[in-house]
Amino acid sequence: MKKLAIVFDSFTGVSKKELNKMGFYIVPQTSIINGEVILDGVDGTLSKYVSLIKKSDEFKSSMPAIGRVVEKFEELQKVAEHIIYIPMNKGMSSTYSTGAAAAKEFKNVHVIDNKFTGHAGIYYAQKAMEMIKKDPISKVVKMLKKASDESHTWIIPKTVDQLIKSGRLTGAKKVILQKGKLIPKLYLTDDGITTKAVGRNFAKLIASSVEKTLKEISNPSDYIWEVIYAGDKTTQKLATEIIAEQGVTEKVQYAEASITVTCYNGIGAIGINVYKK
Repeated sequence: MKKLAIVFDSFTGVSKKELNKMGFYIVPQTSIINGEVILDGVDGTLSKYVSLIKKSDEFKSSMPAIGRVVEKFEELQKVAEHIIYIPMNKGMSSTYSTGAAAAKEFKNVHVIDNKFTGHAGIYYAQKAMEMIKKDPISKVVKMLKKASDESHTWIIPKTVDQLIKSGRLTGAKKVILQKGKLIPKLYLTDDGITTKAVGRNFAKLIASSVEKTLKEISNPSDYIWEVIYAGDKTTQKLATEIIAEQGVTEKVQYAEASITVTCYNGIGAIGINVYKK
C-alpha cells in the first residue's frame, strides 16, 4: 500500500489520462454547453471544445456529486494510507465544500483549501509525493497550504461576453462594463475572484498584473511564471512578451485552461500564474 493518493477536480486543465500517468486521480466537473454534457478532462480537454464554446449561447456547470467523491475516497482506501483532495478554489466552485463534506466519513482524507490554478496544483502534488516518503502527512498538508498562500493568479478576459453568458457578470456592473467597453482585471484570493481594476486595453491590464506581482514578491527567479491560456495562442504569445518586457528572465511555462474555467472567462482569456519553486 502506498502512503499517499492525491485527487484533483478539473481545474488543472489536464486530462484524466495524463493525471493517471503521473500517479494522480480525478473526480471531474461537468460542463453543459448548448445542451452537450461534457466531463471536463475525461471526455476531452479544452482544445477539443474550442469551436463549441465559441458558438455557445448557453453554459452551465456542476460540481461532482458528493456520492462520486465519496466513492473515489472509498476506492482509494484500498491503495493508500492517506488521501489528499485538491479541488478548485472554494470561491469559484462548490467542489471544495463537497469534498469537505465527503471527507467527514474518513479519518485519512485531507481537503486542501487553496488558490492553485493551472499546473501549480500538480507541481506541489509532485512535491507532496516526495515529502511523504520521509515526512508525516501533517507536514505535507502544511506545505501545500503555505504554497497556496505564496501563489499569485491574475485573470484577464479578452472581452466580457462569456462572463455575461455564464452569469458571472450581472446587474449594474454588467451594464457599466458593456457600455464602457471595459474588461476587468481579476485576482484570485482564498475566497474567490475579486475585481482589482477595469480598462479597455487588454495588453495594459496584463502588464499591470505582472507589475503588481513583481511588487509583491522578493525575487522573480524564485518563482515559476506560467501563462494559462484559453484556446487562443495569440493571447498566450502576447502575455509571454509582456512578462519578458517587465524584466522577468525566467522561462515562461504554459497551461491550457480547463473547459469549465474557459466557459466562465471566455476564449482568449489569460491567466498570469506565479508560484514559488
